[in-house]
Amino acid sequence: MKRNWISIRRRTISLIAISTLLLLQGCASSTGNGGPSASFEEEKANAERYEPLVDNWKMLLKNSDLSDFERDVLERAVENGKITQDDYEQAQSKYLECMVSEGYDKLKFNKRPDGIYQLAEDSEVDSGYGDAVVKCSEGTTMRIEALYRDQQDNPERYKDHSIIAVQCLRDSGIVDSSYTAAQFTKALRKTSDGSDFQNYSEVFGFPVNSDDSQTMYCLSLGGLNLGGEF
Repeated sequence: MKRNWISIRRRTISLIAISTLLLLQGCASSTGNGGPSASFEEEKANAERYEPLVDNWKMLLKNSDLSDFERDVLERAVENGKITQDDYEQAQSKYLECMVSEGYDKLKFNKRPDGIYQLAEDSEVDSGYGDAVVKCSEGTTMRIEALYRDQQDNPERYKDHSIIAVQCLRDSGIVDSSYTAAQFTKALRKTSDGSDFQNYSEVFGFPVNSDDSQTMYCLSLGGLNLGGEF
């Protein structure tokens, strides 16, 4: 069965995510980023942040349900200050080994810009795939992948997802240093409030091409999923 259903599901989730993020970012804008005229540097300097990732890892180590592999990874992460790519790759390898044993030996994966593996759109799965994923991710990727993704996507722990997206866009050379999180939030709101617009490039003020995986990835960090493996 082709995974056509996932495109509809992603777009539905994306609309919900945009509404939620805009609500949260609206609160952050009123208290943290210095107003619409603030520079991006000022927005970051005044932005609210989550607790350090190391604190989360230490808390998780108190969980008696961790597998030996997960515990080893988290202990190394606390000691080194990060989850390494090698540890994430090991988690993925253990997961795939289990999936093969469950009969899924022809799955295709793409690698996102942040290093996370995503099942390719043209992979064929059956009705038992979901149960196999739950079984095989337990003790391998279920926790480690989520933690690694958080580390890769938001290393500075910003609560405002527009800041995360704009940092990605700037680091990728897609926007220049004058582009701000406030601009991104305003554009994001326009895509979901029923406003008329010709295309996403017009709204965001930079080229938005669905074939450009880096741009799609950066937009997804801000809560807008236009397709692809994000």
